[in-house]
Amino acid sequence: MAPESDPLNQPRPVVEDTNAMFPWNRFANAKFFQFHQHQAKLSTEILAGVTTFVTMAYILVVCGSF
Repeated sequence: MAPESDPLNQPRPVVEDTNAMFPWNRFANAKFFQFHQHQAKLSTEILAGVTTFVTMAYILVVCGSF
């Protein structure tokens, strides 16, 4: 596969009105963490946080007996 045809190496499109694409941008946390600049979604970030918490809780339960 040629590098120029690899979809992972393609540049991301520039979005002029990010509030139209991501309506949750108006919240203070979204502005603070600059989700629109990183093209991230709030739901993805929440899922990642919950996954990390559950993983750490599992590690503490399993390795807590040592």
